[in-house]
Amino acid sequence: MRIAICAFRQESNSFNPVPSGLDFYERGAIFEGQAMYDFAKEKQGTVGAMVEAVEKEGVKPEMLCFMSALSSGGPATDEVVDRFVERTTSLLKDCLPLDGLLVSLHGATVSESHEDVCGYILEKLREQVGPSVLISSSYDLHANITDRIQRNADFICGYQTYPHVDFYETGDRAARMLLDSLKGRIHARTYRTNVPMIVPAGSYTTLRGFFGDLIKQAHAMVDSGRILDFTVFQAQPWLDVKEIGASIITIGEDETQAKACGYELAKKLLDNREAFRQDLYTIDEVIRKAEANTTGKPMVLCDAPDSTNAGACGDSPAVLERIKALDSDVKAAFYLRDTPAVEALWDKEVGSVQHISLGGTLCRTFYGPVELDVKVVSKHNPEPEVSVAGSGRVVVVRWRNVDIVVLEYISGSGNPALYRNFGIEPEDYRLVNVKACTSFRTHYEPISCEICETNTPGAAAADLTVLDFRKLPKDRIFPFADISDYRIQEPAALR
Repeated sequence: MRIAICAFRQESNSFNPVPSGLDFYERGAIFEGQAMYDFAKEKQGTVGAMVEAVEKEGVKPEMLCFMSALSSGGPATDEVVDRFVERTTSLLKDCLPLDGLLVSLHGATVSESHEDVCGYILEKLREQVGPSVLISSSYDLHANITDRIQRNADFICGYQTYPHVDFYETGDRAARMLLDSLKGRIHARTYRTNVPMIVPAGSYTTLRGFFGDLIKQAHAMVDSGRILDFTVFQAQPWLDVKEIGASIITIGEDETQAKACGYELAKKLLDNREAFRQDLYTIDEVIRKAEANTTGKPMVLCDAPDSTNAGACGDSPAVLERIKALDSDVKAAFYLRDTPAVEALWDKEVGSVQHISLGGTLCRTFYGPVELDVKVVSKHNPEPEVSVAGSGRVVVVRWRNVDIVVLEYISGSGNPALYRNFGIEPEDYRLVNVKACTSFRTHYEPISCEICETNTPGAAAADLTVLDFRKLPKDRIFPFADISDYRIQEPAALR
């Protein structure tokens, strides 16, 4: 039995004006062959799980190409996608014939020329391996599962947790579907049920609430034997594309049961769509609440619209601007991406006061810079000095009672380590700004007094209606249109 593995990963945001070029992937991860194998085994993520599952069958996997951007960001350049396709198909040619192909994708990737990069990649791979080879693919929960993906994959397995913690488990599920099918242990098909809705990522979690209950219901379907596997895909909503929406994936040996489960989950998702609307604070309201915070724990201002995890630029100084406008003395911790500011401050003495323009260096669509007189607190050289990989040079400055971490790149935006690695302990502040949607809750809920979902500006706006969608079919998708009369169509089988 011959199995090959490849991976291409980045979550895109159509409203981020900065393209994700090859340098952004080089700062992330690019590996081939043995180097890909070593990286996968060390990281123990999705691809690592695929490798281990194949090896447990006594098979040495053929490692092709692994490309992953440093973080979510703007649309990938054509150079990036072309390089991955060229290298992967070239390596794949030397491995043929194959029995199966495992592909790890994000599923919400757009490029300069392709609205559906992952579907395009699968199509190119399918052309090369032929119709008889099984292809099993793993995805992020925020993947946009398209008709093109459906036509070219046999099995689709996505994350079942948000915040995402089941990377390894998802890779293992995708691999087991493939291997069990090749070994004749199962005879299953994958079914897709669509729901015409997109919702902001900060409006739900699998830990609690309606969406958590929906995931529990799906797990019960697996436990009872009705289906073998499922994923409830909530498409990343900041993609301005013609084809988008939520998708329920069910995998089963009994077609009737697999379709019924897909329909039940999709119907419940559709019927509860209003549960995903968010009540948002204004920035000023959160600042005033933080000023009155005497709990001894920080209040978290969730700056999700500028989350680099959601593909935004991470360079919004909007919260700083409002603290300044309100003449507030709140003790706060803040971070943003601003390479020109790092460059300007890098040769300045620690302790010196400098006039600096902060923010708005990448995106001017939603906000502009703020002018401040700051004190240089500390400077930090690039990794591996610090454990936040990919941050580049970092300068910490203080303005009034606000400590600001200024980075060349943002990685791990929802982890308090982003502050702690540069001498800032979030628990010592009344207000902590976090540019993340939901992933940060795992780390911040235990240490904060309150998390405030806030209506800040940015490319990952929580209020989707403020964004300038040009391609999205707003006339027939929630929350832009009334879809109360929509009737869920019969689940369709892949391939």
